[in-house]
Amino acid sequence: RRGALAEQERDTIKRKANEFVTAKKAEWARQQEELRAQLAARDARIAELEARLAQAEALIGPVGAPEPEQHPQHPQHPQPEQQPQQQP
Repeated sequence: RRGALAEQERDTIKRKANEFVTAKKAEWARQQEELRAQLAARDARIAELEARLAQAEALIGPVGAPEPEQHPQHPQHPQPEQQPQQQP
């Protein structure tokens, strides 16, 4: 009788452990798919932003490039007038 009860308890523990493992595997698979989808969306957004940056750089030059030097003899690039500094 005690042996039968021990076997039944063992079988119950095994069944619950298998159910737990199965549920965790399904949860991990869902999480993996969600993360993969997030990565794909992020990669798509990065590609979109890189394409927009390339278009902008083609129009105005690379970001961080020095401004073209402004010469007074070129009216299309006038230098800003400097205000004389006032003494307090």
